[in-house]
Amino acid sequence: MEKNKIFRRTQQVRSYDVDQNLELKLNVIFQWFSEIAWEHAKILGLGFEELNDIDKFWVLNSVNIEINKLAKWQDEIILETWPSGISGLQFTREFKIYDKNEKLLLAASSSWVIIDKNSLAPILPEEFSFLNEISKEKATENLLKKIPRHKNLNFVKTKTAQHTDIDMHKHVNNAVYVKWIENIIGNIFPNKIKRFKIHFSGGLNLDEKISVFTKIEKDYIYWESIKADDKICFRAEAEFENNLEIN
Repeated sequence: MEKNKIFRRTQQVRSYDVDQNLELKLNVIFQWFSEIAWEHAKILGLGFEELNDIDKFWVLNSVNIEINKLAKWQDEIILETWPSGISGLQFTREFKIYDKNEKLLLAASSSWVIIDKNSLAPILPEEFSFLNEISKEKATENLLKKIPRHKNLNFVKTKTAQHTDIDMHKHVNNAVYVKWIENIIGNIFPNKIKRFKIHFSGGLNLDEKISVFTKIEKDYIYWESIKADDKICFRAEAEFENNLEIN
């Protein structure tokens, strides 16, 4: 199992991965994380197909990203990942992105749950317990610390889940929520996000709506989305290098 502890690959930042400032988009990072996590899980015998055969599937629960520098268009980067243990019903997985000279650009920690298709409840199959023994090394801290709910929020907009937002699990993909957040923020260049954290509380199906609320405090933004049944869909927060002036 040691030879499979860390999985890495090299790739180039493409034109459709970057924003108008030629910097890597946050939602693309989430796409990369999901893809390389699936690839490594498949190597470990726990990929989409393997779980689908036993009526189970992976669901991303939370992600915490710490950013030193964002890659730019045409940069060659190294993306790596490894499973880092089990906490309760949550499986943790780490990510790092380096430049071609092995300089760390960003680090991220994530938590996932395995859902039973019949009960739709999170489960901890005994045969997956070996993931707790591969590594305990974490890429960031405070992943499992909940994002505190804020008061006195400002309504931003209502979003509706559309056809291209839906993934193979038949709900809105995690990267889509991040894209919605990026569109709400707008172009804040040259300011930089130094940390971003998001926690998913419930899925969103085709044509369902959420109302997005926010709160801005100097170098910090909080987002919260509420479904039509008044349940939380996601909470997110970002810290920036400098104080913000966003209209």
